[in-house]
Amino acid sequence: MPRLNDANAFALLGDWKLLEIVRRLGTAGTQGCSGLELLALFSNLESRELTQWMTKLAGAGLVHGEVRGRVVHYFIKSGVIDELVESLRSDSILYITQRRDAERALASVKEPTVEDDSA
Repeated sequence: MPRLNDANAFALLGDWKLLEIVRRLGTAGTQGCSGLELLALFSNLESRELTQWMTKLAGAGLVHGEVRGRVVHYFIKSGVIDELVESLRSDSILYITQRRDAERALASVKEPTVEDDSA
């Protein structure tokens, strides 16, 4: 079972269609969605293309599929959205802290004075 890959997950969620699939799976909860339900979200979408998308989302650790008879049902992985939000939060805090420290270091450096040589 693949771990959540933050960079890949965020990149995939930059595609509005994949984001819509994740949203739909999130609202479906433990019931999940069949591939047919997900196909119905988009006009002119072939099952082959949906399978490719779902493989990418699964590879990033966002979703998983479960075969039920002849139909695959997809589910969002438990806690994955919380993990992504926490990843953003911790990265943001790190960035803000580093920036603040750099600004303090720059402020503590005194400007060199230029001595007047004209005297």
